Amino acid sequence: MLVVREMSDHEKLRYIHWRNLNDFAIAALVRVGVTPEDAVVVADTMIEADLRGVDTHGIANMLVPNVRMICDGNMNPRPRLTIVKETPVTVLMDADDGIGNLVSVKAMEIAIDKARDSGVCLMGVRNSTHCGAMAYYPMMALQHDMIGFMTVNSAPVVPAYGGVTRLLSTNPYAAAVPAGEELPVVIDMAVTVSAQSKVLFKYRLGEKIPLGWGLNRFGEPTEDPADVLYRGGFLAWTGGPKGYALSVLANILSGVLTGSPFGNEDFPPYTTAGHGSQKITEGHFLAAFRIDYFMPVAEFKERMDAMIRETKASEPARGFDRVYLPGEPEFIMKEKRLQTGIPISQPIWERLVKMGEDLELDFKLE
Repeated sequence: MLVVREMSDHEKLRYIHWRNLNDFAIAALVRVGVTPEDAVVVADTMIEADLRGVDTHGIANMLVPNVRMICDGNMNPRPRLTIVKETPVTVLMDADDGIGNLVSVKAMEIAIDKARDSGVCLMGVRNSTHCGAMAYYPMMALQHDMIGFMTVNSAPVVPAYGGVTRLLSTNPYAAAVPAGEELPVVIDMAVTVSAQSKVLFKYRLGEKIPLGWGLNRFGEPTEDPADVLYRGGFLAWTGGPKGYALSVLANILSGVLTGSPFGNEDFPPYTTAGHGSQKITEGHFLAAFRIDYFMPVAEFKERMDAMIRETKASEPARGFDRVYLPGEPEFIMKEKRLQTGIPISQPIWERLVKMGEDLELDFKLE
């Protein structure tokens, strides 16, 4: 017998047109001191995450904590970005506690400009903040026939493999590679099984996390997001020691090398997942390089298309309908959400509405 369960008010979704959500974010950011030009940039990075299905890093989930951190003085709405050191192929920038989304766009623009002349640019950033979904920044290199890359470090939420003392962040990696007739290959992943924000998202919705995402304070698997966020637990490494090793490398590139905080002692106590009342400094490491320094762009794109088609033509395993390339599901989701709107759960909706009321915005989401 089929039992149909009605969706509770908590589970109901509102579908908001992306432009309404985007304009709401711009209005909120301008109200707390971001310039209109910069607010457009920050909102675009967030709305792109929402459109691509990365709800944990979009306007729906990240705007409220960012606004709160700006109001608390822990995120600079008008940073003075300073070049600390520069060579023909490298740049080190101080971000002055700027909004990480804005900082990362500016950093990748610099990397792309320098790569035009030198073929490659390695870009280090210190004194930044959370930058949201990272795929956006390497993807900026695609339209210039370049490959983009990025990794970051942040407050420690994960111990070294085999330990229980928090020393490392989720240290995500992102890369974007152009193709010809096929979609670009876009990689954006934490080196933990789940991003911290996804666990926080589940907590806010009152849902369990899948087994394997996190461990309690004793290093045992848990389904309770509060164990991970507030009771001394932590995220689990992807691939165990292999994910841990990738995290160490990201921590070196974006933390040690850039002069950013790293490890446990250099960060403030990380007691709440939202860290809205804390200043959390991040370091970024970005790269852009020209394809035509290796081979003609047309030849490269033909080879990419061949690789992609061979991969997609491979026989799917039982339980899978087809084989996807990294980034492909997000491109498909974007096309869908451009038509249907962006789904917003009731708890997230209420947070956005309250923020709008607190900021006295003359703007309605619907």
